[in-house]
Amino acid sequence: MSDSSVSQLDLATGKMTALPTIQSGLPTLSWPCGLTFDTKRNQLIVSSLGGDGFLYAYSLQSKQWSMLSNLRGTDLQALTYSAADDSFYGLTTSSLRPGLVHFDASGTALSQVQLSQPIPGGSQGSSWPDQLVAVGDQLAVITPPTVDLYEPEILPQARFFLINPKTGLVNYSGTIVPEPAALLLIPLGMLLLSRPMMLRRHQRLYRR
Repeated sequence: MSDSSVSQLDLATGKMTALPTIQSGLPTLSWPCGLTFDTKRNQLIVSSLGGDGFLYAYSLQSKQWSMLSNLRGTDLQALTYSAADDSFYGLTTSSLRPGLVHFDASGTALSQVQLSQPIPGGSQGSSWPDQLVAVGDQLAVITPPTVDLYEPEILPQARFFLINPKTGLVNYSGTIVPEPAALLLIPLGMLLLSRPMMLRRHQRLYRR
């Protein structure tokens, strides 16, 4: 995604192709911030920050855009589709504890809960924001490599949080560690993770 468009990557050829521009009559796409795929309806769902913020749908069959809903100022940094309950979840922006917004399949906001603990990592507008993924009936937040304020001598690490979407309770927290050969230290303390990563159990474990 760029600041005003969404592109499709052909995994076989590596070619990137921009999707058609949103047609007239719909709000202009500005600052897309979340991206997910609705497997039941075979359409791409995009959230944006520009203006009030909107949820858009792109049909792979008709190759046309439509607007699902107006977010009315709710700023999201990540979006995911949950096949378990046929709905969407958005991770809000926050410098402390973000929230989870639950949307039905039509894009209507149903509820919002605050996470039970802070999530260090990316934020809306950053070059490497947090990622939100549905895992069965749970949600996972994956952060970019971030310095641990309690252990600043340790190199920045990506983190993994497993969350109950109904209550916002963080059930598990861990770090994501790349294989040694995949770790490349680059300027400004950022880490480039270029090979498959594995989860390492963290000392903190949260009961449901």
